[in-house]
Amino acid sequence: MRRLAVTSLWLMVGCGQGTSASWADAAPVEAEAAPVEPAPADVAPAPADVAPAPVDVAPAPVDVAPASVDVAPAPMMVASATVWRQSKTDAPPWSRVEIATVRFGVRPTVGETVTILPRHPTLPVLELEIRKVVRHGAPADGIPRWWEPVLERVTERAYLDVRAPKDRSAQLPVDVVVVYPATPSATLLDPKAVDPGDLPPGVLPKGVEIAVDVNGDGRPDAIESTVCTENPRRARCSEATAWEVHRRKGTGWQLVHRFEPAT
Repeated sequence: MRRLAVTSLWLMVGCGQGTSASWADAAPVEAEAAPVEPAPADVAPAPADVAPAPVDVAPAPVDVAPASVDVAPAPMMVASATVWRQSKTDAPPWSRVEIATVRFGVRPTVGETVTILPRHPTLPVLELEIRKVVRHGAPADGIPRWWEPVLERVTERAYLDVRAPKDRSAQLPVDVVVVYPATPSATLLDPKAVDPGDLPPGVLPKGVEIAVDVNGDGRPDAIESTVCTENPRRARCSEATAWEVHRRKGTGWQLVHRFEPAT
């Protein structure tokens, strides 16, 4: 807060008193001029170049708060799934589209949403709500537990119109990756191009099935991988293959779930 100081300067003027005699009767007075001393002849001129005195003024501190950066956490679960198109004749025109064959190793929550990343260059990313959760497996009988999230139907026209490759059924034209919970910043990475140094310890590069990046740095933040339970040096071995889901947490990795083969 600035204060404006206002100073008033009063000019004090003194007035002399006149005498009682009239100006006519007063004797003339001859004024004497005061002697004037000549200015000294030798006066040293002021130096032309005078360096100004240094002024040390410390700059006022500026408090600038660093810009906050919101980094999306790594998802809890990633899983492969398939686009399933339906009609009365099992042929176009399609009347219904769903995301099918979703398997989660952790139980999702009804009402939450997932992100759908299509393995297709022209299809858009989707966010779908979980409408129902179906429990599968029987651990007492040696069948591992897993959960199937039933998602709302797909209404995006592009999924109805997309052409299926020659080696795929028209009903099941495209595979997708389901990311839980929904992570809008998630993108798919090429599993074959992931740097082995960016993988969790013990995960084989050949075993990486899904690699998802959530912060745009080109490194995986969540992966699904396979490993042979009979020989950990192999990524797959028929019926003895296990599936693992890892997520990046802090500076390391967290094993979210390991799906053991049925015994």
